[in-house]
Amino acid sequence: MKRAFDAATRHPAWTVAVTVVVVAVPYFVLGPHFLADDYVWLRNAHFDGWWNAGGPRVAGRPGGWVVAALSFGAVGAHPAVLYVVLTALRVGAAVLVRRCLAMFMAARYALAVTLVWLVMPNHLATEMWLSSMAGPIALGLLAAGISELARVTRADPRRLPIVAYLLLAGAVAVYELTAGVAALAVAAVPCLVHGRVRVRVRDAAIGLVLVAVPALWAAVRSTVYDHSSTGKLDPRLVFPGHLSLGFAPFGAQGRVVTALGLAAILAAVVRLARRELRPSTGFPDRLVVAGAVVVLAGVAPLASFATNFFGLHDRLLLVSGVGSAMVWTGAALMVAAWLRRPAVLVAAALAFVAVVVPLRAMRTVDYRDAGTDAVRETARLGAAVRASGARAIDVPGPVAVVDRVWGLNDGWNATASVQLHLDDPTVVVGVVLPDIGRSGPPPDRPRAAF
Repeated sequence: MKRAFDAATRHPAWTVAVTVVVVAVPYFVLGPHFLADDYVWLRNAHFDGWWNAGGPRVAGRPGGWVVAALSFGAVGAHPAVLYVVLTALRVGAAVLVRRCLAMFMAARYALAVTLVWLVMPNHLATEMWLSSMAGPIALGLLAAGISELARVTRADPRRLPIVAYLLLAGAVAVYELTAGVAALAVAAVPCLVHGRVRVRVRDAAIGLVLVAVPALWAAVRSTVYDHSSTGKLDPRLVFPGHLSLGFAPFGAQGRVVTALGLAAILAAVVRLARRELRPSTGFPDRLVVAGAVVVLAGVAPLASFATNFFGLHDRLLLVSGVGSAMVWTGAALMVAAWLRRPAVLVAAALAFVAVVVPLRAMRTVDYRDAGTDAVRETARLGAAVRASGARAIDVPGPVAVVDRVWGLNDGWNATASVQLHLDDPTVVVGVVLPDIGRSGPPPDRPRAAF
């Protein structure tokens, strides 16, 4: 295994690209389908023109608006084509992430973290849900901005890294979920490069202002994470959602795995904090703590968004998921260093593969089933609208949901899918969800019960 890993490190970009493609192949073979909000963007493009695919819900993301227009608008209802585009964007983002990590650690560790991140099934929505198309673009811009900031800081600390700041701001303009790590990078990267607290106040102020502009725009404009209606993030869910490797965070298996990850974080923090233990610490301890920091910074923009980070909500690990990979990679290195047995890393890699491969297979089938259910339910709802003679109907929900992967779920998505199916923008499908009641666009005509 060591020989294979050494060979992989000689061509890291190719290794990363091949890994992305390999993990993408199963879903492509099963057949990508549209899910949930995909139907909204397709409906917008169909009735309002390709440029308006993003609609009001993407008004807070200028870059995201362009991405929606060029994907769901320009390409249209071709899920296999869009999935190939999404996979290509993920290749680019993963290569940039590995390059970014290599600015702060040895190349072999950067590659290891990247591979763990790519294989972990705790962010599958960023791989399989076509609505996440903007995610890898934003992540790539974020990684490129951090790399450029580190490069300029090393080459000439007196030079204003304006290109780096613009890349970071661009990432936020595409997807506001990158704002926490982008802001952290402005202050932290110079310190990491110099190995001590050293920040040029003027430069940091300029960088933070540039990052804040698109973040504030997203805050005052409409986005999917509208703070007025989604509730608050429960901080107790953050680490379980990130460390459970893709298990349901509160199942027995998820709790055990999460406990191991939290133990590694606690041990690393204690060892670095206590002066008498500090001489025995090294890179693995720092990697674990840095990963925990990335997790927290990555979810910071979600303070006003209630989520459990599972199902389609695992798209929220777009940035923070890299932090969870850092934690697990650092934890394995810590154990190997404590036991002074490099073979521990081989055992950890084999155990990791044994856990994640079945999970990935199961979740991939969930995505396929949710997509096929959405097609079937759309046809059924369309037939019900015709049979009712009304332009609006109410149905019990959720609709076409497989283990929290939403084929349609609510009235917002069901209405969009049926409008497309019937080529009629006046149809409304209200879905009565058991926990929140009726969802979907308000009808302007009498409804028929269904």
